[in-house]
Order: sequence, then C-alpha cells, then structure tokens
Amino acid sequence: MKGYVHKFKLNLYEYGPGICFTISLQGCPLMCQFCNNPDTWHKRSGLYIGSKLMINEIINYTPYMRTIKNSGVVISGGEPLMQPEFTYALLKQCKKLGLKTTLITSGSLIPNNINEIIDVTDLVILNIKHMNEQEHILLTGHSNRNTIKLAKYLHSESKEMWLRHILLPSVTNNVAHYKELGCLLASLPNVTKFELLPYKKDGELKWEAMGLINPFKSMEAPSTGELQYAEHVIFSAKNHKESLL
Repeated sequence: MKGYVHKFKLNLYEYGPGICFTISLQGCPLMCQFCNNPDTWHKRSGLYIGSKLMINEIINYTPYMRTIKNSGVVISGGEPLMQPEFTYALLKQCKKLGLKTTLITSGSLIPNNINEIIDVTDLVILNIKHMNEQEHILLTGHSNRNTIKLAKYLHSESKEMWLRHILLPSVTNNVAHYKELGCLLASLPNVTKFELLPYKKDGELKWEAMGLINPFKSMEAPSTGELQYAEHVIFSAKNHKESLL
C-alpha cells in the first residue's frame, strides 16, 4: 500500500500527548481561508511512499517513544481520511507495534472503511472549523455535516476524542457560535479535552509562494482576553446544557 505524504517528523507534545511521530498526509478537500499549509491541498504533490517504508522509519524511533507515557504515532494532514486505505494501513501496523495511535481530522470526509480506521485508533482529534453550516461553507468551501456526523459516530463508539477549534477574530468570535460549541461538547461525553487555539499567521509565506490571495492577511491573532471570554461562554453553555440532560 502506497500513499502521498507531505512530511513526517518526531514531535514533543505538539500534535498530541507524549512524544509523537507525526505523519502529515497530502491532500485535503477543504480550502480553509486560514490554512497554514495550503501546500497540502493537492494530493499528488507529496512524497509517494509505501506504508512498509514509513513503518520502518517509525521503528527507528520506537525505543525512544516508549520511554514516555502516551507516546505514539499521529496521522494528520492535509486530511488523512482523503487517503483512507493508506491511513488504515499505517494505523494498523502501528497498533501491531504496540504504539498509541492518534488521528487528526476535520471529519470532512467519511470513507467506507471508517469503522476499520477507528478500530485501530486510540484517540481522534477532531478539528471544528465553524458550527454554522453556511459560515463553514464560506470559510472552507464545504459543509460541516460530515464533521458533526463523525463526532456523533465517535460518541456512539465510545472513542476517546479531543475537539479543537481556532478562534478567528471577526469570523468565529461571536456568542452564538460559542454557545453552539458548548452544546456540542455537552452532547459528547467521550470528549476528554477541548482546545481553543488562537489564529496564527504561520502560513502567510506559503500563500505568497504559491501565488494565492490570502483573505486573512491583515487579520491579527486574538488577545488573551478574547480567548478567555470565549472559553467562559463555551463552558458556561456546556454546563447549562448538561444540567438539562
């Protein structure tokens, strides 16, 4: 089994718990206006490599990873579910090695082998771009229906999940959106961590190098106060919703 890989590297707590060997796959159906890695959008522009070679690379680091609890392998993107068979092959082999497996996805695609993928995944980190469907379409070019559907499926399977959301000033920083996020969290008791991340301008140079017009070029990162207020509203809505359940 072969697939297209954007990059791979060893990280410490950057993409998940412990020491993570992160494999970022090439290809993404979303074209987020705030994307830090637009060079991952096109599937066939990455390194075409076999899963066995990729696993051999991971094996080189397994003695080191096993020295720290919860360390393992993270499959990210782009969107890893755009290459479902390759993603499954990697996760399956990592489980055979006794490594913790984490999948980072936007849930924009739900492949036919999603059951198999989730069976060999210990933790799913689901990126929520926007709760409002129309705003999600404007922001990414696609609906968020599959994202919500995947979240509910993971709940039905009692699969551990983290939710991540990027706060975009003037785009996602409104009370109605915060409350919807809180209600979603309340409906997903399998979520063990929620991360509200600030918008960063890390991908600006890539947009310029690719000749793309960056619609958020003038956007600044949210303040600490904005992040704290957002978290307050989100968790207040979550707690209120839970009290009614």
